[in-house]
Amino acid sequence: MRVSELTKETKKLEVVYKTTSGTFPVMVEYRTQAVTLGFLKELEQAQGADKIVYQVTQVVKSWDLLDDLSLIHI
Repeated sequence: MRVSELTKETKKLEVVYKTTSGTFPVMVEYRTQAVTLGFLKELEQAQGADKIVYQVTQVVKSWDLLDDLSLIHI
């Protein structure tokens, strides 16, 4: 990795999910500068599933994961 890449606003990361059905790679693009003191304070206040939702909505910019409904062609 080059130092210049650390200053980009987003980075891409491949996350691999392993299940009994197989291995599924998902490309995630995330905001590198999203975790700030303000972010951590908000996260501390969140409860239950709201913690996960807050992290995903603030940090993840995009992913290539589709739900099953988007694969249905009418």
